[in-house]
Amino acid sequence: MSKAGVSAVVTASLDMSGVTDFVHQRGVIELSGNASGTTFGGQIRVVGHCEYIQAMALGDSSLTKKPWASIDVDEIFPGLTSSSATTANDSLQELEQAGTFHRVGVRRVRGVETTLYSGTIAAGTVSARRPKRLGDALKKEHVASIPTRAWIDRSGFVRKLTESVNGVVVTIELYDFGVPVHVTAPSPADVQDLTSKFKSVLGG
Repeated sequence: MSKAGVSAVVTASLDMSGVTDFVHQRGVIELSGNASGTTFGGQIRVVGHCEYIQAMALGDSSLTKKPWASIDVDEIFPGLTSSSATTANDSLQELEQAGTFHRVGVRRVRGVETTLYSGTIAAGTVSARRPKRLGDALKKEHVASIPTRAWIDRSGFVRKLTESVNGVVVTIELYDFGVPVHVTAPSPADVQDLTSKFKSVLGG
């Protein structure tokens, strides 16, 4: 008697691009993605400590019947919005506080001269700043550290950042510093607050 096993490989990609003002906590982001052949997309707006997500970007029509969903970021990630408005020169210092890094050398990112730093961020440091469910997920996958590479320019700005967790690679590029950011919140009549639902799911 023989047994046959069937395994499924789930592939997914997510692209996000937009403009963000970290000091005044506002921004607009366009996202598009593909999960096992299914495409999705939409827009995210950030106004203060509230994040507004277009319903089509949630990927689950049962979450809201309104065009937009809102999340109070301070409720789910306490202190995140207040700590995001850091000075440019804090970038390398924050990395070194979270993990161990060494200087690799000079590299160019979009034509700008940067210094590349490579190292790891302790997973425990990340977990301490995130909801319990996310911290538990890292422990379940036996993730002790997160390989990270950061490209930092002469002013101390992060120009590029990559992180890798169990084969999932996240790449962030930042450029066009100083451009104006204009964004408005959707009409309250078009928004459903999902803060409690997300907080419950994440165990925050």
